This record gives sequence, C-alpha cells and structure tokens, in this order.
Amino acid sequence: MVRLANSGPWQLTVADGKGTLDPVSPLPPGQGPPLTLGARGLAALYAGTPVSTLRQAGLAAGGSPGYDAALDAAFAGTAYMLDAF
Repeated sequence: MVRLANSGPWQLTVADGKGTLDPVSPLPPGQGPPLTLGARGLAALYAGTPVSTLRQAGLAAGGSPGYDAALDAAFAGTAYMLDAF
C-alpha cells in the first residue's frame, strides 16, 4: 500500500548524532538530489549495507561517491533482533 503523504523527495539531515527526515519541494531543473534511494535501498542502508554496495546493486543513484563514507558512518551499527523465531 502506498501512502501519498510519503511520496516525493525527502531530505535526510544528520547532525550531532540525530537524524531528521523532511519533505522537500521540487528541485530546480538540472539539480538532482545528492543521493536517490527507493524504499528497498533505504531499508538496506538502514540495515547497514554500504552505499557502494547499494550503487552496484542499482538501489542507489546520483550524488557524489565522496559522501558515501559519511552515510555509511551514519548508518553503521551492529544488527540485532529483539525476538527469536
């Protein structure tokens, strides 16, 4: 199910150990977002997959690979499960 209020471009800002995600108005023509991720790419990034791997898998596009390390650091962590199956 798609929620229309969640569609469109969003901007992630990380500062002082806190991240915020805000909708952004359309970008001027010719100016693309720093990095484009779909739902699958964002889920994989959130799970700790490096941005370079997301690029190779076609789940991330645009932006500058020079900033990938900053995103990798922002989403680094040890995976854990709260429940056992």
